[in-house]
Amino acid sequence: MARGYGLVVVDVARVKNRLKSVLRSRGVGYGAGRSVYAKRDRERWLEALPEPTRPLAKLLYEEHDALTGLKARAEKTLLAEARKHREWQLLKTCPGLGPIRTAELLPVVVTPYRFRSGFWA
Repeated sequence: MARGYGLVVVDVARVKNRLKSVLRSRGVGYGAGRSVYAKRDRERWLEALPEPTRPLAKLLYEEHDALTGLKARAEKTLLAEARKHREWQLLKTCPGLGPIRTAELLPVVVTPYRFRSGFWA
């Protein structure tokens, strides 16, 4: 499941980049904020685009919404599967490793006890 989650994350980033490139290619400045993706501000961004470009932007917004929902489901499934392993609790105590990173690392490490000097040192 870790691989599937990573693929969905890459797809979300790809759609965000495509959406911003559509805005940028039509001379629409979007700034550094996240309001480009917010549902409440979409009409404003669509109005700023020329008429022939709006259907493409609407499709990208639909794809973004669908992939964001899939990403949330994949993350929930990934964490539920990782919590079944007792090694997850131990790896989660490593500094700098959050729950997602720990769950992605779990299939690689298998067990932290196989490292001679201690994995978390």
